[in-house]
Amino acid sequence: MLDKSSKKAGRVLLPTYVNPTKYDLKLTPDLKAFTFEGTVAINLTTSSEASEHKTIQLHAKELLFKSAKFVAGEKSVEAEEIHVNFKETTVTFCFPESLPASSEITLLIEYTGLLNNQMAGFYRSHYKDANGVDKIVASTQFEALDARRALPCVDEPAAKATFIVTLVVPPNLECFSNMPESKRVTLSEDLVEISFLESPKMSTYLLAFCIGEFDFLQAMTKGGVLIKVYAP
Repeated sequence: MLDKSSKKAGRVLLPTYVNPTKYDLKLTPDLKAFTFEGTVAINLTTSSEASEHKTIQLHAKELLFKSAKFVAGEKSVEAEEIHVNFKETTVTFCFPESLPASSEITLLIEYTGLLNNQMAGFYRSHYKDANGVDKIVASTQFEALDARRALPCVDEPAAKATFIVTLVVPPNLECFSNMPESKRVTLSEDLVEISFLESPKMSTYLLAFCIGEFDFLQAMTKGGVLIKVYAP
């Protein structure tokens, strides 16, 4: 249950018997339908009180959930119910058995979302190219409470974790995120899968990525840091 006393300045703080340490996120956006498919594997540490609970609660907004399960060692437990609280912008995954106490588990979630036009979360924007053709860019604005529009998460500044981002897009589109690209795999003539290196530990609102038809210039600093400047 949510602690009613924890609601401050519109924030709903989540129970602390599970804490995220890493998010492995994969998104497949559709820039024509303005939707995206998402999967996320969240590494969680559980407290000694976790065995008293059969639920995991995260922040989520404008997301639809297909499935969820947690994995502890060789054991995999499917969620039997998924409850979304639109007012509190939370989702609760209900399992048929208690969570393991003082353990490391992985929560696997499949879901879908919207590329909104509100300049919040994972959103779309329009521009015209040099020939006057209308183009779409998908980008993010997560500060302060809008990472939950792109992925279910503990969307609180103090809940720091590392992030691995993978984006599945048409090959004519360019992608970038907080970290350098680590791998690019051609899935078909129509799709490539672009992965980025794991980030340092950080708050959810610092996560960022962008997808569109970009050109860029790049150069290496004297200190060996690769700098890229992108433009439509």
